[in-house]
Amino acid sequence: MSWLFGSSKTSKSQLPPTTALQQQRMKQVDSLRSFHNINEVQRDVEYRVTISLGNSTIFLNITLPPQFPNERPVVKVAPQLLHPWVNDQMMVVGCSAINNFYMHSNLGRAVMDIINEFKDHPPQFIGSQTSQTPFTTSPSSFQPLSSYSFAGYQPRFPPPSSAPPIPPSLSSLNSPLSQYAPPSVSSPVTAMSHSPANAQITQTTPSRPPPIPPRPSAKAPSSFVELDSFSLEELKDLNDKPEVMEVFLANLESVKKFDVDKEKVMLKNEELARFNLSLQSKLETSKDELLKMCERLSDLKQTFVKSSQKQQELTEVLSMASIRTQMEIAANEAEEQSEAIADEFLAKQMPLEEFIQKFLEKRKLCHSRRAKEDKLRHLHTRY
Repeated sequence: MSWLFGSSKTSKSQLPPTTALQQQRMKQVDSLRSFHNINEVQRDVEYRVTISLGNSTIFLNITLPPQFPNERPVVKVAPQLLHPWVNDQMMVVGCSAINNFYMHSNLGRAVMDIINEFKDHPPQFIGSQTSQTPFTTSPSSFQPLSSYSFAGYQPRFPPPSSAPPIPPSLSSLNSPLSQYAPPSVSSPVTAMSHSPANAQITQTTPSRPPPIPPRPSAKAPSSFVELDSFSLEELKDLNDKPEVMEVFLANLESVKKFDVDKEKVMLKNEELARFNLSLQSKLETSKDELLKMCERLSDLKQTFVKSSQKQQELTEVLSMASIRTQMEIAANEAEEQSEAIADEFLAKQMPLEEFIQKFLEKRKLCHSRRAKEDKLRHLHTRY
C-alpha cells in the first residue's frame, strides 16, 4: 500500500551528497567531541567547552567559519580574565595550534592545548564570576564579552562618572605648603637604575642614554615637630606673615631634600637632551640612506614592471599555439610555390633540369614544415 499513502522512509539517493569540505568539517567536530564534553550552540557552527579550575569556571566558545577547516576557528573565553594567550577582546591569540590551523590539523587537540595552558598557568580573573552563562544561546550571533556583568569588574577605560568631582579644600589651596609639593618626573626613563659608569657622555661617541635617578619617594610630612617649641605668638606670626612661613619652610629638611632631588632630575634631563642631540648626525645619515634605498627600490620596481611586460609579450608571441600557426602558414606558402613551379613547367616556361631541382627543393621544404607543424599540434593537444 506504499504506492497509495506514500513511502514512510526517504530514499538515501534523494539526500544531497556531502562535499569534501563538509566531511572534513564533520571529522573536526568529531575530534572535538572525542576530547571534550561540549555543548552544541548551533550545529556545525558554534560549540562551547566548560573548564573547571578549582573553584572557578571558564567557558571556551568555539566558532567555526564558513570555510572551516580551510579557515582557522575563532576561540573566545569568558568571563573576563588576564592571560598572555588572551587579548583584550577575550580571543585566544597565543595558541600556535589555533594560529597555524589548517585542514589536516586536529581541533580537539588544539582546544586541549588551550585547556592545558590554563591549567599549567592559571589566568587571573578581573572580577568575580556570575552564575549566568557568559555566552548567548542564540545561534545567530556571539554576544561580545564587554556586555557581560561581572561583579567587581573595573573596565580599562571607565565611563565618566555622573557624580561631580570633589573640589579641593580651601585650606589646602591657600596654605603656603602647596607650593612646596615634591617634583613629579613623568619621563619614561626614570625607571632606569643609576650607574656611575655612564655618568660622562661624549658628543662624538654616544653609546647609551644617561641613567636617570629613581623618582623621589619621600612625601610631605603630615606633622612638623619643629612647631612644638614655638610659642603662641610665633605660631601666630607664622600663620599671618607669609615671609615668616617661607623662611620656616625653606629651612625644613624635607623641603631641602626635595630641592636636591629636583636639581638632580634637572641635570639628568639636561644630559639626556645632550645625548639625544648627539644622535642627530647619525639620524640624518640613516635618513639619507633610507631615502636612497627608497629611490633604488622605485627604480627596481619600474625595471621589474617593464621586464614583466616584455616577458608577457614574448610569451604571447612565442607560445606553442602561435608557433604552430606560423609553421602552418609557412608550409602552405612552400606548397603554393611548388605548385607555381609545376604550372610554369607545364606551360613549357622552364627546362626539365631546373624544374626538377626547384620543385624537389620546395616540396622537401613543404613536407618538412608539415611534419614540424604536426608535431607541434600533437604537443599542444597533449600538454
